[in-house]
Formats: sequence, C-alpha cells, structure tokens
Amino acid sequence: MATDETRSAETVGARGPEAGTRYRPAYPDQLLDDLAALRPVQVLDIATGTDTTAAALTRRGLAVHGVDVTAFAAWDDRGRRYELITCGDAWHRIDPAPGVLKAAILLRTGGTLARFWTHQILDRAVSAAFEAVYRTYAPQASTHGREPTDRDDAMFLASSAFTGHESRTYWDEHVLTAEEWVALVTAYPDHQRLGPQRLAALVSELRATIAALGGRVHTRRATVLVRARRT
Repeated sequence: MATDETRSAETVGARGPEAGTRYRPAYPDQLLDDLAALRPVQVLDIATGTDTTAAALTRRGLAVHGVDVTAFAAWDDRGRRYELITCGDAWHRIDPAPGVLKAAILLRTGGTLARFWTHQILDRAVSAAFEAVYRTYAPQASTHGREPTDRDDAMFLASSAFTGHESRTYWDEHVLTAEEWVALVTAYPDHQRLGPQRLAALVSELRATIAALGGRVHTRRATVLVRARRT
C-alpha cells in the first residue's frame, strides 16, 4: 500500500505560472478516474501549473511528479521512468519532435501518454456577440468559443514509439463570471500578442458585453483525451 509520502505530489524542475488556470474548471472526475484506473506506479504531470491534475491524481492514491512545460524536453530526469505521463491543456507549448522523443524515453514499455485539452463552447447568441467585439478590437484573435473540427496528431501517429492511439470526449457544463471568462481567454497566446493597450480595450468590451448578456457566460465544455501506449 502506498504511504502518504509516496502519494504526495512532488514537483520536479522549475514551475512557471500558468495564466488562467486559477479560473479554469477542474477536469471531469470521469477523466481522472479513467487515468487512475490504469494503475500506474509513477506518474509524471507535464505543465503541472497549479497542480490541478497532479493533486486530483494524488487524491486517487497515485504518486505524481510534476515538471514545467517549458523545461520538459530538456529536463534532466535523473533516470526516472513512469507508467503514465499526463499533460492537460499544454502540449501545444512543447516543440513536437523533441517532446515526443522525451515522452518515449520517460515511459516504460506499455506505459501511457495521456494528453487532454478543453474547449469552452458558447451558445450561438453569445458567440455572435463576442465575434462582433473581436471584429472591432482584436480581429486576429479567436473568441475561443467554437467546437473544434480537427486536431494535429501527425507527430504521434508517425512515431514508432507509440501505438494504440485512442480518444474520448467528456462533456460537462459551466457558468462563468465575466472575470473568469476574461481570465481564461486572455491566457491564450493570440491574446497575449495583442499588447497591453489593445488587450485592455478588448477586455473592457468583453466585460461590458457579458454584463449586457446577464453577467454570466454559460458554456458546454468538451474535454478531449487522447491516449497512446509506449511500444
């Protein structure tokens, strides 16, 4: 039986701030239960940020290490090896080729790489109102409220190090305040590239639009889990 010490999440390497994670709803319990059901002895959580995933898996009795996303590919693992690697809403920040290679090195044969990300899907009326704001204040940024139509898995599908690719989508609903919605969308790189003045103008108009819509943003959240097994 695991001791309290082995169950506690240990952060390995530098931890950079993950903007927006303070207001990001927790990942669905069913997703976390499915990962815990793999019964890994050691777990590595990439982009551990505020420890949302690490803490949830720790509560399910797993021993979890964390590493910052920016340090992953070059991280000195000191010979550590894992049965499960998780990465929530952050794999897009990793250089694909070295990231896939590093994950393959760190996983034991038969181990699982689990990447998952979320999409907040807005009602059409809310999405239309936001799109009008973006056309005026930030035409090069996305409203981040539409259901995605594709994903880029080419690097993993082409790698002989991984097999058994499978995906699952978990659905739930959330109600976010204006402050919560603004915190989520302004964490995306396309918003950060706007610069302080343009971002401030966009944020002000988004808050006013949300207030006019009743002060809350209702979303359907799709959390997509993609798993691959180390050969």
